[in-house]
This record gives sequence, structure tokens and C-alpha cells, in this order.
Amino acid sequence: AVVSTQSTGWCEEKGFPTIPSSDSSVQQLCEYLAEMSAAGWATRTIQSHSSALTNFLPPVNGAKISADSTLHMLIQGIWRERPPTARYSATWDVDQLLLWWCDRPEPLSLFDLSRKTFCLLAISSCSRVDDLVHLQATPILHREADKVVQVDLPRSKPPKQQRSGVLKPISFHYSKVPPCPVATLLRYLKETESFRKHTNLFLITTGKHTPISKQTGARWVQSSMQDAGVDTSIFKPHSTCGASASKKVSNGVSLSTLLESGRWRSTSTIRKFYLKSTIRTRDSVDRRETAEDTPAPGGSRDRVFPPDNPSPS
Repeated sequence: AVVSTQSTGWCEEKGFPTIPSSDSSVQQLCEYLAEMSAAGWATRTIQSHSSALTNFLPPVNGAKISADSTLHMLIQGIWRERPPTARYSATWDVDQLLLWWCDRPEPLSLFDLSRKTFCLLAISSCSRVDDLVHLQATPILHREADKVVQVDLPRSKPPKQQRSGVLKPISFHYSKVPPCPVATLLRYLKETESFRKHTNLFLITTGKHTPISKQTGARWVQSSMQDAGVDTSIFKPHSTCGASASKKVSNGVSLSTLLESGRWRSTSTIRKFYLKSTIRTRDSVDRRETAEDTPAPGGSRDRVFPPDNPSPS
């Protein structure tokens, strides 16, 4: 809506038709994006506008406008002139959110259970909001000694960085230190079983329980972060990727494993944009150390973020 309003206003100011013909659509779009660049708009914002507008502009010679070579060269030029930089110089401590969920009194409402499940899956797998929104409620369970130690969930849409190939499921691992993403996920599936009519994993908590949108998923994460005391004026829902990645690396997870779990294209991308120093609160440090030093029932314990090859006993 913001893109549409802004581009329409620009067209009216320039005296251009708001819905250009196929002959002028590329030139008009390139002029619009070039003026955004000259005005100092962020490179990612310009690319977002380009992606949004090419979805409804008329094709050129029967081909989608996004495939036009002139537009492609313009976007490449903008990226080379002002390469994107990391949004954050530091990141927040995911233990702050995990411990807040541990403190919530039971039983949780369906709304809170949905938010908790969404947050734990995002943190444990370094997944983007859009990836989780398209998860399917057809889990593949992996057991050891009658205990579910891993859950694989298929996706209905490829991740942002996947151009081709088979859709791989996202895997979630059991953790003995609460809150456990697998235990929470199985509980969520059980709670929603009676009214589930859609294959999507996450559903709206009221009304007809239809699949949630990307915006709803982002609100669930944002509101949870805010309730846990994270500064949401600085950190947005997507920051869970960097926060959880930084936590995993500090716990000894290798970059190669992180590359697979987060579905990033390269380790250089992880280092440049996602691995940041963590702003840790004293309370979260003390309480997490206590939790990790306290054996779980049966005398064993594990970290919230297990090593590369978790093997819970």
C-alpha cells in the first residue's frame, strides 16, 4: 500500500499515467527508481519498490517486466554504488525472550501459545517470518527411545534465497533446557487439531482459524519481544535471525551448520549481516547460567541451542 501510494503520487507529479502502457512501463519505472536513489533511499527499499511494482505493471513483449535487461542493469548499478550495510551494529539477547516465555503462567491462551510456538521456531531455526508462515502442519517425527528428538516441517513456498531445486523441510530439535521448541510445537498441533481445516501450520486464533499472513506473524514476534523487554524501537521481527545466529555461534555451532539451518547463501553473508555482539542483561545471564547448570529430570542437561549433532539421551 505504501509503495502504491508513493508511486501513484510520483506519477501524478510527473504527469505520467498511473498505469503505464507496456511501451513506457520500463522507462517510467527506471526513472522512478533512479530518483529514489538520487534522493538517498536505502538500496533495499529501492529493490523492494522495484519488486512490488513489477508484479502488476504490464508485460513487455510478452515477458515480465522484472526480466527486462535495462531494469536489471539499473538495480545492479544502484547496488554497486551503495552496497547494503548491516542494519544493526549489535543484537539483543534471545535468552531475554526465552526466559520471559518460561515465566508465563500456565495454561497459556491459544493466542499466547501461538505466539510462543512461532517465536521458538524462529529462534531455534534462524528462520524468517515469511518462512514460518508457509510451514505446513504435516510433521515428520524423529524418535529416539520413544522420545521425539526432531520434527521436520515441509514448506509450501521456497525460501527467499532459493532459486530452484527441491523444497527442503525446516528441522527443529529437542532441547532439555526450557522452553523446548519441539515440545511447544507438538502441544500447539494438539491444541489446534479440533478446529484445523487448513494445511498451514499457523492459524489465526479467532473466527474461522484461517492461515495467518506474514504481517500477523511479524506482529506475534514483535509483541512478544516488546513484552519481554526487548527494545522494539530498534529491533524488528527480522532481527531474530541475527540474534539467534549470534547466540548459536557463541555456543559453538559451526558456520557451516548455521549456513544450512538459516538457508543463507554464504558464510560471508552471515558474518557481515548477522553475527553481532549481544547486548546481554544481567538477569538473563544469571538465570540462563542457572538453568544450564541445573540437571533436568534423569540427571542430564542440554543447551537451548544444541551443538552441530545433537544426541539427547
